[in-house]
Amino acid sequence: AGVILDGNVAGVESDILSIAGNGAVVQGLTFRNGNDQVTITGADARVTKCVFLDADNDAVVISGVNAEVSACRFAGTASVGILGQPGSDGMKVLKNGFRNMGANGVFVTGNDAVMTSNQFLNVEDADAIIVSGDRAVLTLNKFAGISDEAFAVTGADTLIEKNKFVHVDGEFANVDGAGTIIRSNSGIHCGSLA
Repeated sequence: AGVILDGNVAGVESDILSIAGNGAVVQGLTFRNGNDQVTITGADARVTKCVFLDADNDAVVISGVNAEVSACRFAGTASVGILGQPGSDGMKVLKNGFRNMGANGVFVTGNDAVMTSNQFLNVEDADAIIVSGDRAVLTLNKFAGISDEAFAVTGADTLIEKNKFVHVDGEFANVDGAGTIIRSNSGIHCGSLA
């Protein structure tokens, strides 16, 4: 039925998996409870086909360039689903599902971030996606029940295209940066564009 790694040891929430090194791959595991569930320091990290349940802090924390998180499911994370630390240039977040998040679904500090075909449902008290960096590409994502912005971006030359929004309490996109292109998005019951 698959491997489940539980971070609650004798009633204490602990970090579950920490990796230092380039080219790390985490695939097909389920992480439950714990403080930070997966922490990777190194370039070219891949996290794919994993499930992250009820992290007491962050589910995935990555420090390094050209990371990719794909085809994962996040539910009940108390803080951030995917956290790209400063300098996380080239991070790709593809085809993930986020549900009942206590804070942000994704928070990346780095240039050239790509976030495509992700789904966000019930992100409370925070933005679904935050990017601090230039040339972010944010396409084909779906959002429902977001208590703040769907996107909060600080950086130049951002592309926000073909996303769908339902019940976003804040602006669907709050962007601070020159050269931003916003086109072909659709939404109902949403705040404005800021």
